[in-house]
Amino acid sequence: MTRRFVVGWDGSSAARGALAWALDRVEGGPNRLIVVHAVPADSAAPSLSTADFSVRAAVNAVIDTDHAVRVDVEVHRGHPTAVLLASVDADSVLVVGRDGVPAARGSRPSLADRLVGAAPCTVVVVPLAPGARRDGIVVAVDPGASSRPSLRFAVQEARRTRQSIVAVSAWSPRHGNGAEDPGGVERTRRLRMLEEQVEDALAEAPDVDVVRRLVAGPPARRIVESAEAASLLVIGAGHRRARAGTVTEQVVRASRTPVAVVR
Repeated sequence: MTRRFVVGWDGSSAARGALAWALDRVEGGPNRLIVVHAVPADSAAPSLSTADFSVRAAVNAVIDTDHAVRVDVEVHRGHPTAVLLASVDADSVLVVGRDGVPAARGSRPSLADRLVGAAPCTVVVVPLAPGARRDGIVVAVDPGASSRPSLRFAVQEARRTRQSIVAVSAWSPRHGNGAEDPGGVERTRRLRMLEEQVEDALAEAPDVDVVRRLVAGPPARRIVESAEAASLLVIGAGHRRARAGTVTEQVVRASRTPVAVVR
């Protein structure tokens, strides 16, 4: 199946990182890559033709001769969130950049935050590229919901890049009344649920190496820590709700690893 990778473009370093990430995913396959730029709807903004020329020049500067990829460019007038949402469907992968500074609590949602919450498709949020080499794919598994789409996405990426997968499930060893888990009953139950979800999702992918890992503590923090050295962190769009927003929202804001939010 041909999949459309749509990259949000604003000319920033973060957007260049998002484009570079997408280029690596479409090269050598049947997928399409489309760069989408939004021009503000005001009199001071450039014409669509002028903006189109500038965007194409900037995109071509990112694509070096090693990439044998056709890149389409679309320029539309409107707010970036609305323009990007209108450019995707449920089968697309929307790729956007984010600067390397985690958002402060209480700050206004970034473009990436809004897209993660509203897009009908998988959204990949790419922070500014770190200097250290990264390897491996971490996928967050929620025992309270189906993580099959996230695991399937991780498997596809692992096969394409020949990397291994670490399936992580985070939990709190304390119950709602503050008591510790007596006899490790809850830990055993969660390990069994993690194993069942992984086995179900990987029934058709016996060639993929998957390590199962149960980590204790605040879910978002532990998931981000587990992926610090990974090349990609995969998480479901509906990952559990928490006081500071969903676990998924917290992970996207804090991670310095590219995050694929899968629907």
